[in-house]
Amino acid sequence: MVVKCNQRQLHEAIAELFEVESWLPSEIGSRYWKYTSSEKGHGRLESRTLESSTVLEGWLNWPGVGQVMRRTTRRESQATGKVEQQTAYAITDLSPQQAGPKELERLWRGHWTIENRVHYPRDVSMGEDAGRAYKGSTPQATTTLNNCIGN
Repeated sequence: MVVKCNQRQLHEAIAELFEVESWLPSEIGSRYWKYTSSEKGHGRLESRTLESSTVLEGWLNWPGVGQVMRRTTRRESQATGKVEQQTAYAITDLSPQQAGPKELERLWRGHWTIENRVHYPRDVSMGEDAGRAYKGSTPQATTTLNNCIGN
């Protein structure tokens, strides 16, 4: 689950853990993992670094936390040289034995594939989120029609 700023305490706790990179490997080395991947495509160079840790496992007031993550994405346009960097935080109930940082990165990317292929067309193209139909079974009927149209 991606942790956004509206979960302020959870977001701050995870961000704080990963803030001071210099102490992470030495202090919690056996409870900290990192995976970096790079690819070139769509006119840009993109690198992603996923860091995960179990340090907050018993400390967070959040049921079932196995690992917390920080994912940093850096995109550089080959045409303009413009660099964009984005950092996101997340939690998972998967233990490091179930999914290390490489597997967590694969799952994270897979989630956005689903988001882009399924939810984006419905939310944006069909305006489902902006819909004003909310009485009775109208929302379900609208969704059913959108599903038929979208397939």
